[in-house]
Amino acid sequence: MQKDWQTELTILDRDKLRKVFQNEQEISSLILATVKSYREAAIGYFAQEGMLDDISYGFVDLGWTGSVLKALGDLLRGENLQPNNEIQGFYFALKQRVDLPSESLTAYYYDNLNPKFKRLLVCQSSELFEALVAADHGSTVKYERQNGRYIPILRNSENKEILDWGIHAYQQSILSFSNILLLNIEEDLFDIPHSLTISDVLLNLFVKSPSRLESEVFGQLQHSQDMVEAQLFYLAPKLSMKDFLCLSLQGNPFPSYLWIPAVFAQSNRYLTLPFAVLFSLFQALKLIKQRIIWLVGG
Repeated sequence: MQKDWQTELTILDRDKLRKVFQNEQEISSLILATVKSYREAAIGYFAQEGMLDDISYGFVDLGWTGSVLKALGDLLRGENLQPNNEIQGFYFALKQRVDLPSESLTAYYYDNLNPKFKRLLVCQSSELFEALVAADHGSTVKYERQNGRYIPILRNSENKEILDWGIHAYQQSILSFSNILLLNIEEDLFDIPHSLTISDVLLNLFVKSPSRLESEVFGQLQHSQDMVEAQLFYLAPKLSMKDFLCLSLQGNPFPSYLWIPAVFAQSNRYLTLPFAVLFSLFQALKLIKQRIIWLVGG
């Protein structure tokens, strides 16, 4: 029924739907035809933007595995349009790596080829990082040719929630700080090791020990985990004792997308202390397990 069209499917329901698509020739043919038209438009856009020229270029992304770069390479190779040089990917962090040449992926803060366990712990808050670099518009869903040029078609022209939060003021503050820093620092006094040391200090303070004000401001950022942006959630909602009890009864009191330190920082500490203790114990066990896996894995 139409009222159920927006309902999120379970994994079992998705498998059933996939089998329907695979078994119904008419449906699968329609899907393949649509995919072909989308692919042709995407290739047209890439060619228009110079991605198929002989000039080398890089792909910049936040993280976390290099899967988007691999998808781009697979798409170009599938059309026999692979550029002369391997596309270089530059990332903030790589927690894992997809099947690509190791030299084609470069990470600044954390790289699983040279693991630093404390930095990996910071990168566990990946949804927080994703929200902090959100755009003021929706994601690209396809490309279309209009007036002789290919243009990206966005899911939404404006990301109302993040605009209301104040994303433009936030982005301008970053640019202003960066400009002041570049104008006042001597190049030979600021290298990558120094930059990483500063990043360690600031990220550990912000991600693991946010102030109440930081928690209230950045905790109100809304973000979506899925590619279709079907569901938005607050990074650190204010939770009451009743909320904690309800979440606990569900068996998963702390969903992976929550910025937990910020949740506790702005909640009533006397009411949530037992939950904070339980969470700390749970995290300690989880981190010990990760540490063992990391050590055994080399």
